[in-house]
Amino acid sequence: MLFSNPARLGYALAYWAWLTAFVVVKEEPDPRRAFGPAFESYCREVPRWGPAAAGPETPTLTVHRPAESRVD
Repeated sequence: MLFSNPARLGYALAYWAWLTAFVVVKEEPDPRRAFGPAFESYCREVPRWGPAAAGPETPTLTVHRPAESRVD
């Protein structure tokens, strides 16, 4: 349906380009300032759009939780 009409395809591509530019220019600077090198590393390891291809080099998310204190 999208490919049957060249105008729709052009609109979809233009919207995708606008959305990508908006995210890069307006959204990403805040976490870059807040998290610095950690965010840069995250950007290198995680694709901006869509899931990463599965494989041995795919990064995994590790959640560190504080140990629960035990009172005896």
